[in-house]
Amino acid sequence: FDFSEKKQIREMIDWNPFAMTWGLKPADLKKQAGVELLKDADEMLDLLLEKISIKAAISINPCTKDGDDITVMHEGESKTFNFIRQQNNKTSSKNLCLSDFVHEKDWLGCFVVWVSGIDERSDMLTKAGDDYRSIMIQSLGDRLAEATAEYMHQKIRNTYWGYSHENLTNKELIAEKYQGIRPAPGYPACPDHTQKIKILDWLNISKNDVILTEGLAMLPKPAV
Repeated sequence: FDFSEKKQIREMIDWNPFAMTWGLKPADLKKQAGVELLKDADEMLDLLLEKISIKAAISINPCTKDGDDITVMHEGESKTFNFIRQQNNKTSSKNLCLSDFVHEKDWLGCFVVWVSGIDERSDMLTKAGDDYRSIMIQSLGDRLAEATAEYMHQKIRNTYWGYSHENLTNKELIAEKYQGIRPAPGYPACPDHTQKIKILDWLNISKNDVILTEGLAMLPKPAV
């Protein structure tokens, strides 16, 4: 997907993490300093959205389960994702793994979103000594990537996969009131960062679009 119309994504931005980037509490955005910061951000967004590109890729495939591993299949090819079972000692419940929530034969979906043009502009401003606008651009890029991920997740639930037909407000989406979860490599439910390699490969993401560093961080930085 190449998002030429970015209005919907802009409307889905969660400004609370943006506030924390600047050492503010979300409530501070309603005070004078926060209002001025949001005004600068809004003006910067007007300029950025004309210059940058926002893209996404998605795949929903049949899969089979073997223990903690899930193998997806498409046109004769397969890819096995390895999930990790909780390691901590439990007294009242069993140690869970993402594979526990998948049937022996089921479907698995994954997606990646990325925002191109942010990192270069941020680096250029840093070199010019304009740290304020450099941080502003990078923080807005992060917000756009997360907003696009929320947008894609909503589309998957309601349209492309169609397993849920919710009519949630943006506030409810941000609060994760939807059905299901959106686990990502590196987070507690899926702590193994190496699964990013498999996701990018499975989605046929070009290295001209998204690459992984030696530490498995994603570039461009605004990517999910």
